[in-house]
Amino acid sequence: MRKNTSKSPAAILTTLAFMGVMIIPIVSDVKAISQTSSTQHCCTELEIQKHIQQLNKGELADFNALVACKSKAVPSLIKSLNTLDENLRITMIAALGEIGAESSPAVPLLNNLLNNKSKDVRVVAANALKKIGKDPVPALISALGNTSPTIREKAADALGKLGIEANEAVPALINALQDSDSSVRALAADALGEIGTQAKDVVPALTNALKDPNNNVRVYAAYALGEFGMEAEAKEAVPVLTNALQDPNRDFVAHVAYALSKIEDHVPALIVALQNPDPQVRAQAADTLGKLGRYVEDAYPNLFEDVYLALNNARKDPDSYVRDRAAYAIISLEEREATSVFLVKEATSTHVSNNPPIMCKIPIIRSVLRWKCPSVVRLNSNGK
Repeated sequence: MRKNTSKSPAAILTTLAFMGVMIIPIVSDVKAISQTSSTQHCCTELEIQKHIQQLNKGELADFNALVACKSKAVPSLIKSLNTLDENLRITMIAALGEIGAESSPAVPLLNNLLNNKSKDVRVVAANALKKIGKDPVPALISALGNTSPTIREKAADALGKLGIEANEAVPALINALQDSDSSVRALAADALGEIGTQAKDVVPALTNALKDPNNNVRVYAAYALGEFGMEAEAKEAVPVLTNALQDPNRDFVAHVAYALSKIEDHVPALIVALQNPDPQVRAQAADTLGKLGRYVEDAYPNLFEDVYLALNNARKDPDSYVRDRAAYAIISLEEREATSVFLVKEATSTHVSNNPPIMCKIPIIRSVLRWKCPSVVRLNSNGK
């Protein structure tokens, strides 16, 4: 006799419900295992090394993959930081910063990089340390108040090396411009220029430092004012800078000329002044353009021909002193020799900013190294 295997609807529902309870966790477990396996595969040492090798192509996907691996990527990133490729090193430092607190094993090495010869490396290392939770700036600000002049000097110098990452140190550095030690004052002025923020407070302080009794302080202050050239506040320094062109110290005057050449709209105003009814004003304008010399061409390449033409016309001025100053200015414009390591550094940085490295495709690097990476980076056809 055949066994009856039929079941009531209630029994079938009960059976399905029981099976569902049993099956759903199994399926969920399979998915979890699959996802874990995939994550582990992506964060194996081999995969991490592949991502690191791809960083010099500026691919954001590889950068993000390393950050996603968190602590697993840290040992390989630390080991690879000894690369001679500076751009690759900067990208790896940035990755360590984005990983955050789990990058703490890298802190000693990042602290050492704060003294690297490259400003870019120093600034990105400082940014990474902040994100890891080891911000070096507060301790350096405190050191500016140390009783030892040597410690204060080192603190000011270190803050300058951190660039914009030391923004919170600006008030303390402004105070340091009044330090009893001239070396501290000079390094504080330089640091303010390297940081390049808070122009409203910094420009007046640096302008006042142009009158410092120590020539090194004045040189650093003049150069630092040039770093604020595109800020509206910088125009307030023009009268003092213009008067400073009469200083007998040639090194100081060279840096004053550099600062004036960087201040927006100053050179066009001097061209107009060559037509002023007052011969003293015309002579001063010609003399100032001459002392700006080669920096006119660097800062205003589109105006250089206009400057040259205006000065050439001034050689026919009815006033003999104006003619003399115009002739001298033309000779100065034709000179091409840089007078200072500061100005050589400026020419180099200008070239680099016009030819941004591939690492600038990574947003965090672009935001930190703003002087090297333009605000808009040319992307490829895939938008990467």
